[in-house]
Amino acid sequence: MDLFADERASSIKLLKLLFKNILLITIFTIVCLAIGIGITFCLPKKYYAYSVIFPPNSNLGLNILEDPRFGNSLDADQLMQLLESQQISDTIIQMYNLENYYEIDRSEKSWKQKLERKFDQDVSFTKTRYYSVVVSAKMKSAELSANVVNSIVELVDVLRIKIIRNNQLSAFKYAEEQYLSQEILVDSLKKVIYNKKEASDPNNILYNHLLEITKTQYYDPTPFVSDLEMENLVENYVFEREKLTNLKGDYHKAKRLIEKPFSKVFVVNKAIPNYKRISPSFVFNAVVAFMSSFIFIILFVIVRDRFSNLIKSLKS
Repeated sequence: MDLFADERASSIKLLKLLFKNILLITIFTIVCLAIGIGITFCLPKKYYAYSVIFPPNSNLGLNILEDPRFGNSLDADQLMQLLESQQISDTIIQMYNLENYYEIDRSEKSWKQKLERKFDQDVSFTKTRYYSVVVSAKMKSAELSANVVNSIVELVDVLRIKIIRNNQLSAFKYAEEQYLSQEILVDSLKKVIYNKKEASDPNNILYNHLLEITKTQYYDPTPFVSDLEMENLVENYVFEREKLTNLKGDYHKAKRLIEKPFSKVFVVNKAIPNYKRISPSFVFNAVVAFMSSFIFIILFVIVRDRFSNLIKSLKS
């Protein structure tokens, strides 16, 4: 007894069915193949450009002198966040007038989302296993693709420096305000002491420089002042003057830091125009059209035959 007799019979029956409809299968497949190739001719050509960049391991440019290594995985993640930010995409869209490029109709309520979706489809950012980031674009013009990529690489430094600079300026302004307000306070205390004592008075420690001596050696001005009120004023002056010295140091340190240059991303290669299109692909579209049409027509022939047999069985 042949265990595969039924399977063999079904296969032979299927082959006979396909052979019987070979003309239909061939014509349908050729027509779909021609349509697929024709559609490929109608699709807009797109060109690919890319740039590879590494994040710096520090935001301060002078640190690169001591440690010139590339950034780590965390630095690459932060760079990815900046690249994918709304500010980058909006700036590029405005810079290259991509609203017209994508033929966006502003009268539509969802025009902004449509524009962003098309931009995200054509521009991408990929973090590699080497902690580098690949910035790529595929546009209808080879020059436009390269220009968009290079502009993004430049803009990410501008955005990063802007964010850091804003935070630095806030800290610097705070240090400056603290220093200037303390300076005003010390000057006011000095004026009060000047008004309390005559210049010729031997107890006027501001004029005979005993204040500096008490600050550096004794801190307690009591041995030089006989008046209790003056003693309190001088003690307060010495304390506030010491605080002013510390705040002055913080202010000048902040000023030096804010004047230091920033590091920039390491550009391994800039994007250059590549005039070999990446889409549409005639080979890919032809294979897809052939395979999909071939499978479809075979399924159609089989379903039609079984449906026909079912109708005959119902009538008999």
